[in-house]
Amino acid sequence: MGAAAVDMSDMEAVEALKQGELDAGLTNVSSALSARYFDVQNHVTILPLLTIFYNGYLNSKWYNNLSETNQHAIQQASDKATLWAIEASEISAAAAPRILEEEGMRVHIATPSEVEALKSIMRPAFTDAFLKATGSEGAELIELVENIM
Repeated sequence: MGAAAVDMSDMEAVEALKQGELDAGLTNVSSALSARYFDVQNHVTILPLLTIFYNGYLNSKWYNNLSETNQHAIQQASDKATLWAIEASEISAAAAPRILEEEGMRVHIATPSEVEALKSIMRPAFTDAFLKATGSEGAELIELVENIM
């Protein structure tokens, strides 16, 4: 097909689509809305394809020098923020298809059979490429992920 994947932010992708430098974009449904993909694309297919992680970081030396009480407070705040981020993401993702339609996009939500067909093609290809790049550590990671799913 001659396609090549290019990693860029949503805002860069929307601009590249607008300029004709990119033929299609891949993002999560909430980002499609917030980045206004509807300004440059008129079709969207929604698939359970992406898992998004929100990461919090802190300096371990700083953290280890905190009192146990303060460490506990930070852990509690982190736990609450985790739940909030998941809830906010689910709310946003649930509303996005309707809003994208209202903005003029033709929205197709993949059927279970379409999702299974995609999995049957993509999972082996992903696993093969991932294992070639990561070796035994990648195999261990895949096993860990499969055990939590």
